Amino acid sequence: MSGDLLNGQKYIVAVDVGTTNVRCHIYDKQANIKGEAQGRMELMFPHHGWVELSPDMLWNTFVQVVRNGIKNAGIKAKQVACIGISTQRGTFTNWDRETGQPFHNLITWKDTRAERLCREWNNSIQMKCLRGGAQLLYFFTRRKRFLAASILYFQTGMVVMRLLWMLQHIPVIRERAVEGQAMFGTLDTWLMWKLTGGRTHATDSSCASISGMYDPFQMCWAGWCINMLNIPPSLLPVVKDTSGWFGKTTPEIFGASIPITAIIGDQQASTFGECCFDVGDVKCTIGTGAFININTGDKPHASLKGLYPVIGWKVGDSVTYLAEGSSYDAGTVLLWGQKIGLYDDVAQTSDLANSVPNSNGVCFVPAFSGLQAPVNDNLAVSGFIGISNGTTRAHMTRALLESLAFRIKQMYEVILEEANFQLNYLRVDGGVANNDFLVQLIADLTEQPVDRPKQRDMSCIGAAFLAGLAVGIWSSIEELEELRSEDQLFQPCDNWRDQYKDVVMNWERAVRRCLHWYKDEI
Repeated sequence: MSGDLLNGQKYIVAVDVGTTNVRCHIYDKQANIKGEAQGRMELMFPHHGWVELSPDMLWNTFVQVVRNGIKNAGIKAKQVACIGISTQRGTFTNWDRETGQPFHNLITWKDTRAERLCREWNNSIQMKCLRGGAQLLYFFTRRKRFLAASILYFQTGMVVMRLLWMLQHIPVIRERAVEGQAMFGTLDTWLMWKLTGGRTHATDSSCASISGMYDPFQMCWAGWCINMLNIPPSLLPVVKDTSGWFGKTTPEIFGASIPITAIIGDQQASTFGECCFDVGDVKCTIGTGAFININTGDKPHASLKGLYPVIGWKVGDSVTYLAEGSSYDAGTVLLWGQKIGLYDDVAQTSDLANSVPNSNGVCFVPAFSGLQAPVNDNLAVSGFIGISNGTTRAHMTRALLESLAFRIKQMYEVILEEANFQLNYLRVDGGVANNDFLVQLIADLTEQPVDRPKQRDMSCIGAAFLAGLAVGIWSSIEELEELRSEDQLFQPCDNWRDQYKDVVMNWERAVRRCLHWYKDEI
């Protein structure tokens, strides 16, 4: 595809579509940012646990941000060699093939409306038989595919249960699917459909692998899941390589047809952007949520404690797998603290936390969207515990930041426990990684040096790297590694973890008090 690079056109448009922000960076061959733009989107909360986005707002924001990025770079759309797109994963909609109109809003990855459905299916005879049969097969074969199935439980973060909920509550979707006229797609698929004028209904394996209905071992939609849940197969998009040809944008959108050559989930994109190309490489992205990923090579990782095996990226015949732990609330916690008046700006939190020697016994549990691995309780509640008449804003702010570090510590220790290979390093990125207090505490608690890069939007650069590889701007991952630059290396302080031992134990007590708070209300 290198023939698409005409007249020295070396610019790459990379877009990262987050939960509330759309960011666009224009890169040159040296991975320098030549122009950038961003736009904000408002989440909608129609009912408790429902978290939605307007498809029209998303589309209009995406188009405007890319146009502004190209304009700010001082270039024309015809000078762009390709587009790479990184998206928040697990957000989806269904739409009509003939009219192009969505049947409902985008249902985001933070939405928990399917919690009861998850419990019903996890306790169903079908799932118990599936887990029991897989456990037996694993006993005889020792194949990790069966180990993964033997401990499989549906979670609200997976698309599949929320999709089933929509099929149950909006019957017209199933009716149109039977006619072959309904289409399903995660956010990347919806954007692809719109960008190509309805010519491409596709996703990539990295996005498909977190849906809960894609088999990362067999690299295909999981027939057993689709059949068991009675999901119409006609809804599903084609699954393509992460780096490759997805089609061209229609010329009226940006002023020229631009090849789309990379689609990838945001966490996998940041892992690629961090150049975590070897087995044992670890990165932690701290944005809206906190996600820790480890490269497990060419084999999926079957976890006993809630780490999720995902496809990192597929390039040609080569597939790279990651194990992933997640905490859905990180940046949301800090924005909430600003909203209630603990501080005027999130940027102040590091200095405010350092202004006191400790949190004065105050603990915060960051569970606006439940608690994920290794706690695995979607019914947990957020809360401050330990507030006294001596508590100040600084103590509460420090407790907020400490809670984020404690969750990352929990996930990292699961990786240490389950990995059967050497962990190489820990790299951090994302907007919240600008917080020096938090990153230093992560280094202290994990007892690992933490490498923070100069560029923090690693999802953007990861998408750019994969798009550029597809059209020959770069020819190898070795070339990409030379482009990564370090901003700061945070060294762990001696005995700091021992000093925090009682604080962590107290926080774990607070977590236990907040478990299983919600019952049938969700």
